[in-house]
Amino acid sequence: SFLTKFVSKTNSSELSASLIYALASASMAVPAYCISFASNENTFRNILISFAVVEMCVGLFMPVAGTLRSKYVPDALQGAILNIFRLPLNA
Repeated sequence: SFLTKFVSKTNSSELSASLIYALASASMAVPAYCISFASNENTFRNILISFAVVEMCVGLFMPVAGTLRSKYVPDALQGAILNIFRLPLNA
């Protein structure tokens, strides 16, 4: 595809995660702009589309997060490390 020409295989997950974060943050700026400045008949449609894009980004990021986790967290310590991050949820 278009991106594979510019992205090396070693950094493709990191770049994909960065692009997904950038797209999600840009699409979350649309409702803020629409509510603050624009008030026309297309406001609801624009907000709805931007939230759909955010949900798409969440769905795209989950496989990338798994790839990054397997790349940087050692298999022997993966359970312990991931449980440490869940401790604040149980407190």
